[in-house]
Amino acid sequence: TKQTGGFLREMAMVGAGEKGRPKGRYRAKKGDGKAPKSDKAEEGSKDQELEELRVRLRKAQDAESLAREEEYKLREELASAEAAQEQSRRREASARDSAEDARNKATRARECMSEELKNLVAELASFERVAKEQRLHEEAWQAELDAMVLSQTQLMDRRDDLIAENEKLEAESKHQVAATAEAEAQAQKLEEKIAKERCRIELLKREVAAR
Repeated sequence: TKQTGGFLREMAMVGAGEKGRPKGRYRAKKGDGKAPKSDKAEEGSKDQELEELRVRLRKAQDAESLAREEEYKLREELASAEAAQEQSRRREASARDSAEDARNKATRARECMSEELKNLVAELASFERVAKEQRLHEEAWQAELDAMVLSQTQLMDRRDDLIAENEKLEAESKHQVAATAEAEAQAQKLEEKIAKERCRIELLKREVAAR
């Protein structure tokens, strides 16, 4: 991280300063038993500063380790999220494809149903036309049958009238025959009577002529 990098650079600069510093400066001169007090104080301050830097470095390293762990977790979460997003995109694409297929199937089914409905409407119209023609034929046949029944009834009535009239004529004819026979019998009797009268008259004429 940026903080850890700053600490590392700072430690590098401190180390570089220690390496570049002359060695004799921290050593006591030959013949002396101890280093000067100012050098010791400065060396103690530097040691303390180095210890603080080491502590800060460890903290920075710990923080960097935690940051790396957090980064690793975040990367895993990011990868998982990206995988989930990719899976979601695939599902969405699959859902879109399924929806498109469903729409296409629905469109084809609607077209088939429309065509089938059109055929059914045409077939129904044909059936209705045939039924209407059949009904007209039945009505015409019924009218013809009614006319035939009426005509037959009229003919039967006419037959009955003719039979009654024939019977009447036969009765009248029989009566006329009887009357004619009677008239002929009477005429014959009258002719016989006339013939007898003629004979009697002839006899009378002859008797009158003989006198």
